[in-house]
Amino acid sequence: MGEQTEFDANLDIPPGVLAGPPAETAATLFEAGFSCAESIIWTLATRLGADVADPQRLGAAFGGGMARRGLICGCLTGCAVAFGLLAGRVSRHDDERRDQVYAALQRVLAEVERRHGSLDCRKLTGLDFSKPEDRQSFEYGVKQDVCIPLLELTTELAVEELAALGVGCRP
Repeated sequence: MGEQTEFDANLDIPPGVLAGPPAETAATLFEAGFSCAESIIWTLATRLGADVADPQRLGAAFGGGMARRGLICGCLTGCAVAFGLLAGRVSRHDDERRDQVYAALQRVLAEVERRHGSLDCRKLTGLDFSKPEDRQSFEYGVKQDVCIPLLELTTELAVEELAALGVGCRP
């Protein structure tokens, strides 16, 4: 993945920077200015084989806990979107696949909640992203101390669960 592909040409990230492990790639995108949701969706979609141009666009409204509302963490909603995109059912009759995807996502959510005590952005960060001053303080500590480790953990858990569903990570 040393050369830019059609997937990362619009990201304005130097070629090769996104060639590391998925958790590192998601963190790099997040540090570069994409939201947590955009970062995990782009990483999982492109690294696990979705044929979608600019997949990060699917997560455009999820950052800050749903458009800065402090609700469920954007990387978790982004993870849910990626699960559906990569492993979701195609037929409305495929209840077994739906249940498999639900169970896989439930395991990710349970592990994140176990380790971090919550799934809600406001509780995880202690910030109210509707306030400009809190958005500013996000850049000075919370992003590095809370969000990047959470994004990396969620990405790693997602890769494991998607692999169990038959969706393997490509280099």
